Formats: sequence, structure tokens, C-alpha cells
Amino acid sequence: MGIGYWNFGDRTIRESWARSMIYVLRNDPRKLLRAVVATHREYPFCGFVGAELGLAAWCDTVSWLRPLCEQAQSEQQHKAIPICRHFGLSS
Repeated sequence: MGIGYWNFGDRTIRESWARSMIYVLRNDPRKLLRAVVATHREYPFCGFVGAELGLAAWCDTVSWLRPLCEQAQSEQQHKAIPICRHFGLSS
């Protein structure tokens, strides 16, 4: 819920979402980050909560990679596909 609705929640709800996201980041970080990427929510997620969770470098990387991966996939540039897959930006 926090991934998609962070800016719509009040302080109490955002604190609850943040605790949940921190828990997932500690125990299975790929699960949270893949969910952000799969829903194409990296821009709002990074803008609202990513830095607070210590994800500034990940946010910068994914926002830089998203357009490159979309282009690589449409042009079937196989050299870029493995890194795109690693970040969940390509199937």
C-alpha cells in the first residue's frame, strides 16, 4: 500500500507503511524493490520515501536504467538485457 499511496496517507499511516517497508528491506529487499519496479512506481516511491529508507543510490540507478531498458528491449539489444533483468526492468 505504501508504494502506491504514500502521498495519500496521513502521518500515522505513512509511519506504519514505513515500518513495513523497513522490515521487508531488512528481510527480503528484492521483494520490495521488485514490487516498486513491477508497478512502475519508482518515480513517486523515490520522490516520497526512497531517500528516507536509504535508497537514493538505487533510485538514481533505476530512474537512469528504466528508459535504457525499455529501449534495449524494444530493439532487442541483448547486451543490456541482463542488467535490466537484474533490476526487474526487463522480462
